[in-house]
Amino acid sequence: MGQNLAEQSAQLGQGLDEIDNLIGRKFLLLQGPFGPFYLRLAEELQRFGAEVAKVNLTGADVWGWNRRFPAVEFKEGPEAWSGWLAREMEERGITDVIMHSDCQAYHRMAVDVAGALGVRVFVTEQGYLRPHWITFERGGVNANSALLKEFEAIKTFPALFASRKKIATPTGKHTRAYVIRTTVANLALYFHWHRFPKYKNAFSYAPWKQCVGHIRRYVRNRMGFRKKSLAALNAVTNSGDPFYVALLQRPGDSQIYKHSRFKDLGAFCEATIESFANCAPKNAKLVFKAHPLDHDLDDHRQRISDAAKQYRVEDRVVYVDGGVLGQILPQSVGAITINSTAGLTAVEMGCPTIALGNALYDGEGLTHQGPLDQFWNKPQSPDPALVRRFIGYLLVKTQINGDFSTDHGMRMAIAGIIGGLIYEGALDGQVGECVELPLQQANSSAPAHEAARRAAG
Repeated sequence: MGQNLAEQSAQLGQGLDEIDNLIGRKFLLLQGPFGPFYLRLAEELQRFGAEVAKVNLTGADVWGWNRRFPAVEFKEGPEAWSGWLAREMEERGITDVIMHSDCQAYHRMAVDVAGALGVRVFVTEQGYLRPHWITFERGGVNANSALLKEFEAIKTFPALFASRKKIATPTGKHTRAYVIRTTVANLALYFHWHRFPKYKNAFSYAPWKQCVGHIRRYVRNRMGFRKKSLAALNAVTNSGDPFYVALLQRPGDSQIYKHSRFKDLGAFCEATIESFANCAPKNAKLVFKAHPLDHDLDDHRQRISDAAKQYRVEDRVVYVDGGVLGQILPQSVGAITINSTAGLTAVEMGCPTIALGNALYDGEGLTHQGPLDQFWNKPQSPDPALVRRFIGYLLVKTQINGDFSTDHGMRMAIAGIIGGLIYEGALDGQVGECVELPLQQANSSAPAHEAARRAAG
């Protein structure tokens, strides 16, 4: 018989002598990841003495919940949300709120309401580090993270983690589980639409349209487009010419329109191509790497092609659907992103990286701090020592080994969350011991980047 979550949490907390440390705390859970993750979290919160309530805003929330725990349905429009939530929190005596992502409108307003009432806010999100990690932060994540204000402290953070030989415990193949849970959640949205007629979602496209887009992309790739795409990528990497990688994000990613100047990915692509055409070395090439979860409804491939023709660089710009970043980035001169977590992966690997939006990892010594026009010829490389400190800081402050989709991953993630909630700061010095920093990869890749930079010069 495997360990239960309480036993795992006890280990993460270095031996919980008292498991009633959550007694007196009253948690309100808002929207969570698709699936049962927040339901299982509620079960463990209750096991450790807390009271738990839930707010459902959509049919997907209903599908992921259980009648064993009290849940209230909010059926009004967003204009009534803040006032209603404030009354609900005061009446229930809520002490803590937990939500998944803090960019969608309902959650942003909830953060403000909780702040006014002196209620603690905790946010879950996909891991800053991939794979096998989730993010769990107090106050906010990504560009709303408190870590943005602590960059100077990061520079002096003890570099103790480079010598760790352990790696994160693998959580299993979570992509399949994620796709299944997302599909079921989208079906639940429709089956229960009449219960939440005034809900305003943040999707740029209706879920059914996104499903059609994914199916179309899958069929197109099966018919040979991905094979041709990878052949074009191989031609670039084997040409001996310098190349840059533009990291595309998932369409509709709130990090784009909330934390950057770009209205969408297409605007980012066009601005990048214009700068590349005007300022990059004439023998250089630009590879746009599609996001694995791109629904293809915006047809970025065509938009990139049109912009490349407009600026007369169509023979130097390539759109790629597929490929492994770990194989592409070490050969490149540098990476361009808005604020994708793939940008942090590039930094970890020692790849010169520029973030054109507000990114958690955008800082002197980690990313290029000049304009994009300058980046093409004089990209600033990450400082390996600072990368080590930054990754270590992320690990002990924000990262928990686990995922939101697989049974094993959820057990690990929830155990870490419980330990962190019981001991404010219990994640310090705990989670970091479970990882071997990719700094060794960064160091080994640095000569390749330097050679590529010289070729571009």
